[in-house]
Amino acid sequence: MNYKALSLLCLLILLAPALYSIRTIEAQTEPTVSLSPAQVTCTQVNQTFTVNITISNVQNLWAWDMNLTWNPASISLISAPTEGSFMRSAGSTLWVSIPQNATGGYIPDISDAFLENIGVNGSGTLATLQFQVISQASSSIQLNIIALEAPLPASEVGENGAIFPQITPTSTTATTIVTVTSEGAPVSNAVSLNPSQFSFSQVNQTFTVSITASNVQNLWGWVCNLTWNPTSLSLVGNPVEGSFMKQTGANTVFVAASAGNNSSLIVIADAFLTNTAVNGSGTLTSLEFQVINPTESFIQLSGITLEGPLPSSEVSSGYPHPQIVPAATSSTMAVAPASSELSVLNAGSNLIVIEGTTVTFNGSNISSLGLNDSWSFTYGDPLTLGGQTANYTFNQPGVYPVTYSVRNSSSVNETTSILIVQSSSYPLIDYYHNGTVNFNDVLYFATAYIQYYQTGYLNPACDLNNDGKLNFNDITLFIAAYVIYGQALAEGNS
Repeated sequence: MNYKALSLLCLLILLAPALYSIRTIEAQTEPTVSLSPAQVTCTQVNQTFTVNITISNVQNLWAWDMNLTWNPASISLISAPTEGSFMRSAGSTLWVSIPQNATGGYIPDISDAFLENIGVNGSGTLATLQFQVISQASSSIQLNIIALEAPLPASEVGENGAIFPQITPTSTTATTIVTVTSEGAPVSNAVSLNPSQFSFSQVNQTFTVSITASNVQNLWGWVCNLTWNPTSLSLVGNPVEGSFMKQTGANTVFVAASAGNNSSLIVIADAFLTNTAVNGSGTLTSLEFQVINPTESFIQLSGITLEGPLPSSEVSSGYPHPQIVPAATSSTMAVAPASSELSVLNAGSNLIVIEGTTVTFNGSNISSLGLNDSWSFTYGDPLTLGGQTANYTFNQPGVYPVTYSVRNSSSVNETTSILIVQSSSYPLIDYYHNGTVNFNDVLYFATAYIQYYQTGYLNPACDLNNDGKLNFNDITLFIAAYVIYGQALAEGNS
């Protein structure tokens, strides 16, 4: 557990009173930030398309900061975003694009700013991104606008701690809808994960994943890499050879091995022992996984290589087998929790659940009778549920201290538990959507806390008790959640 990170959090919060307030400038016309086009229609898997981040009717823009999300099971970002011409044509700039997270589907920060205290007016392109369709599922790209800033007033240039004025856009979000139609011809030599997505209902649930081939012609052998998020998923047993290669009756050699010390990366290969080939579609291999943490995750197939048999003139010559170009060299399967599940919180323990979960409070480990027992917590308003056991459905992400009280004629015995309710996509305080919690999340929370102190802007992701403000209670809950997630992730990796 990184207790230095928690110490830094407290230090940053103590420094908050010394910071200046951020000002908002009044503009005659609010600028609009958009994703262009707003609708993309693709006719086949592997098709590429371009999306621009544009701005219109802006006055005196000095800098901007945004982030971007999409479904990595449907589309893939081909390369890093590139700077648009709108800012660059007006002066020297500092362009920043933080790489997408390990699972894909999220860029935490894209920003651009002038190196001088100048502003630009009008409309144009801020950034350009290129995507590729990787499945038949339709999807969307979501842009979140963090800030638009104007240059400093002349009287404040060079002042220590001066804050750049904020520009208010017409909306802080923009969306591009990506639709994949069935008009395209069947894709040949396609290797993919099946199913393309899986929804689980509880931790420890197992499920089967198959690597399948579609419309393959003259296949002699294949090899691929498979990776997954080890904090969320665990491989059960070993991959099993599928029926596609074996259907010919010819002998094959099937190999699956871990890559070095990386327990979440395996190399799988299969080939005929003779110069044989197979055509058509079928299952190459099957694997079984187990859910070990109730968070959204992924399984990634990459490095897909297909080979055909040798020409008859080259058999036994030592020549390499001819390559078959696959339709795509990668495929992704999304793994996410179902909308609701039933979980049990035992008195004195901690629990992480998904929003929409019905939680059963169980005090039988503390009290044998339960005649005067009760459970109390704050969910919008303070609530008390009577009995040794009780049920309640939590639809609001947050951190909830829960107190179990056992009363008798002379005393009350109280036991406190921590319930963390997170969204279905990522851990509650995983602000960068990378499947873990670390020092960067501490800095994110501290920055949000200081921003609230400065401006009154409430980052809802940091309001952990959902009371409409940030205060010492949220700091306490953040530290509790940080420790609990650290323990859970350590157990998942053990």
